[in-house]
Amino acid sequence: MVTETALKDVTDKQETRTSVRPHRVGNRLVRVYLVDDHQMILDCLSAYLTADSQFEVVGKATNTEQALLEIAQIQPDVVVMDVELPGRSVFDVAETLRTKAHSVRVIYLSGYASDVLLSRALKPGCFGYLLKGEPVSAIRQAILRAIDGEMSFSPEIRQRLAQDPVSRRFSLPADTPLTGLTGRQLEVLRHLANGASVKEIARLMHLSQKSVDSHKYRIMHKLGIHDRVELARFAIREGLTKP
Repeated sequence: MVTETALKDVTDKQETRTSVRPHRVGNRLVRVYLVDDHQMILDCLSAYLTADSQFEVVGKATNTEQALLEIAQIQPDVVVMDVELPGRSVFDVAETLRTKAHSVRVIYLSGYASDVLLSRALKPGCFGYLLKGEPVSAIRQAILRAIDGEMSFSPEIRQRLAQDPVSRRFSLPADTPLTGLTGRQLEVLRHLANGASVKEIARLMHLSQKSVDSHKYRIMHKLGIHDRVELARFAIREGLTKP
């Protein structure tokens, strides 16, 4: 896990970095903003990057609402963000950042491989999608590649993707049964599958309970599912949530 490898990488980083050319944005350091709902991961990543002379960690957040507000104000170069966070969907945040902080490059972190989440990440465009089982040095390399305009993926993620030879864009070669759902409906489904009540989902997503109910019934109608237990099993099977 990132939290385990971070401690080792912080100790060994001097040896691994001597062969890497310095990166700068203009005359300054690469400014990075970190978003994860686990404080230990935030602290480890922040310590690791701060100890590197090429980076400046300009902010940290544990939820998407705080992140969106601060990123729009701070305008970092790169945002490293977990794909599953409390509050607003990270993919909605990425869409909003395209207008409020259009030069920001987003790298996603995930605890497990999911075609549904990966497909959502690729829609607004991203500069990386890494699994948390990777060594923390992979995050460092992904940030540097993002500054150079290049994308980074964990090997398990990369092998799932197809790349258009002309546009160079990455995509999943096949749609999933969840393709017909909107981003908001996918977020409601994920919360339902994790056992959240309509009231809890409304609070988490800043929606009315009536809106959440409407999304729930539309989801079930689109998927042809009429039982919440079956809905949860379906979401787990499709990789939308952890088993």
